[in-house]
Amino acid sequence: MTGLFAIHIVSNWAVLKTKIMALDYGHTCPDIDRSITAFKSDIESYLSNMLDDCCPMLEGKQKEDFIKDYAEQMYNDFEANFEDVRKTNEDMRKEADRQIDYAEEKLSNAEEEIEDLNARIEELEGQVSELESELDAVS
Repeated sequence: MTGLFAIHIVSNWAVLKTKIMALDYGHTCPDIDRSITAFKSDIESYLSNMLDDCCPMLEGKQKEDFIKDYAEQMYNDFEANFEDVRKTNEDMRKEADRQIDYAEEKLSNAEEEIEDLNARIEELEGQVSELESELDAVS
């Protein structure tokens, strides 16, 4: 029974180790880039609708140039916010790497302890067998 318990512990650690080692996360910068592109497009749509409502005489290339210039100026004003998101993203990745490294170190220590305990279990099981044999011989 004791040996089976030790095997169960080792197998649970193997599962945990696989989960920790397999922790993977994709890069989110492409998602941030898509959001920036969508934001720029939303600004242009908003400006176009606003101009249609407020200044319907502004049309064609003049309207397009105004929208593009103004949208670019607005984006430049908000760009620092997107870069803050990138920085936060980078900080989270570094922290995740740090935590994974720590977990892997703790797991490695636990695996060594399990190996030591399994060796001790085998040693004690051998002693139990010897004592049982001695009891059988005496009886």
